[in-house]
This record gives sequence, structure tokens and C-alpha cells, in this order.
Amino acid sequence: MKYLKSYNESIREYLKPKSEDDIRNTISNMDVVDVFKYIEEYELDNSFLPSDKEIKKYLNTLSINDWIKTVKKHKLDNSFLPTKKQIKDHIFNENNIKDFSKIFYKKATLIPNSDKSIIKLKSYDTIVAEFDVNTKKLKVNGWYSSTTSKHINSFISYLGGSFTLSKKELNEKPVIKI
Repeated sequence: MKYLKSYNESIREYLKPKSEDDIRNTISNMDVVDVFKYIEEYELDNSFLPSDKEIKKYLNTLSINDWIKTVKKHKLDNSFLPTKKQIKDHIFNENNIKDFSKIFYKKATLIPNSDKSIIKLKSYDTIVAEFDVNTKKLKVNGWYSSTTSKHINSFISYLGGSFTLSKKELNEKPVIKI
């Protein structure tokens, strides 16, 4: 029993919650990426976030999808959301287009038009969806196969959408604002 009591006393200090000052000191020595991870891991409030400038710099390193999720998760104001130009740059970034094709073994490809206002999704040999960057509307040309449905839903995610379409919804040939 004596050992058990001393054991409990030895971890008592360790189990005490950190003070706000201790947390701030810990965070001050971290880079922005680690600060966000720390805030998420320990469910801290936004008062521990770094400066606006540092947040924007960090957000610029993320994909559009992760950027929007981070802004929503931390309830940041709309000024932290990506601009139309940033979204357009992401969508038409040559490396991102190549990466999208690699995911599907080049069975699904993205085809931007010359003025970069519309990007088409080609699944196998068929254009199955078109996204207008100016209106942010996605026109789906219907349901073709389960594989093509996966291509379309991945395209929606690539564009920053946080939803998927079912076979029934795809059959209705929807025009969706993203």
C-alpha cells in the first residue's frame, strides 16, 4: 500500500492541467503547422491561434479542400477562405491535374479549355462533367458506371465540394453550385 500511495503522489503533478501561460509558452516555440495540430489534438479554443498573417501563410500550403475544412473547423471568418483566383490557380495547376489523372491510372482526366474558364472531366472516352469556374457550377451529364461515379465524386472533392452524388442523383443530370 505504501508504494501505491507514493505512486499516486508522483503522478499527481503530472495529471494537473497545464495553465494557460504554460500552453502559450509551449505554442510560442512551435511552427504554425504544429500549432494547428496541437489546437486540434487538445481541443483548444481559437484564442491560441497564431497571427492572421501566419494563418494565411499556412492555409496557402494546403489543398483547397483542406483549406476550406480548416477554416470551417476553427470557425475562422470568411476572409480566410480562398479567393476565386486561388481556387482557379489550384484547379488549373498542371501538377494537380496530372495528380488527379494518376489516381485513376489515367482513366479519368481533367481537360481545361484555352481561357481556363471551364474544366471538363473525361472518364475513359466520355466527357461526364463540366465545371464553370466563373459561376462555380458543375454540370453532370448523367450516370454511366460505378467507376465513372467515383471519378465524378472525386472531381467534386477536387473542386472543394464536401458531398457525393448517388446513382439516382447522377441520373437526374444535375447542375450543382460548388
